[in-house]
Amino acid sequence: MSRSVEALGGVDGFVHAAGAVSPDPLGSLTDENWRRVVDVNLTAYPFAVQALLEPLRVAAAAAAVEGSASTGPGVVGISSIEGLVGNAAIPAYCASKSGLLARPRPAGAVKVRERQLSRKCGVAAVELGVWYGRPGFRRGDGL
Repeated sequence: MSRSVEALGGVDGFVHAAGAVSPDPLGSLTDENWRRVVDVNLTAYPFAVQALLEPLRVAAAAAAVEGSASTGPGVVGISSIEGLVGNAAIPAYCASKSGLLARPRPAGAVKVRERQLSRKCGVAAVELGVWYGRPGFRRGDGL
């Protein structure tokens, strides 16, 4: 990441939009597939944010100097509706996206200790999903 930050001349935000899925319902889960999905969708997020903390602090300080408090850096983790409602066909995906919904809280704890970052850097998780038909029914149910 440091090479990317250097090549770009800094970083104004980060979007973790990773999404790995493996159709392994309970009964056919493998340790390898579970870990791959969870590592991509969930584990990578806090480590990527951690790697970007200093560049985000720099961007927050620059925004404060420029007087653009509302346009400081931001961090977004893309989750899924499956993280809230689940899907028996893809339990590793559902668990990882559910965990991602809670990930901003630890990042928020870092913000509290780093006063400058806490005022200028927003952290959020975004839940994406498309519902089809009546509530409770999603295309792909029962796969």
